[in-house]
Amino acid sequence: MLMVYQTAGSNASEVIGNIDAEIAEMEKSLPKGVEFGELYSTKDFLDASMHQVIKTLFEAFILVIIITYVFLQDVKSMVIPAISIVVSLVGTFAVMSIAGFSINLLTLFALVLAIGIVVDDAIIVVETV
Repeated sequence: MLMVYQTAGSNASEVIGNIDAEIAEMEKSLPKGVEFGELYSTKDFLDASMHQVIKTLFEAFILVIIITYVFLQDVKSMVIPAISIVVSLVGTFAVMSIAGFSINLLTLFALVLAIGIVVDDAIIVVETV
């Protein structure tokens, strides 16, 4: 039995990918009929979590557009929050790349919260104008 722990600052998906590649290489030297088995991998959890966050971002984007149009009855008022979401996403990923942050569950959760704040601020600005 072998257990591998991720070190601080490493990319979990990259670590798991490297482990899978090494296991595939080691399996070539095993006797016929013997294979490695995986009891638990966090890759499935990470992939599902990232999928849910991306799905949540798209749902939030669609809901913001629909709700601002329904309540404010103005296309211009609908476009401003939509643009603010796109700008905040691009800016966030640019700053994360420059700062050397990786995308993990904590940064994805922070991204969802930040988009909520940006949309809220954009709607308040639209209503004020």
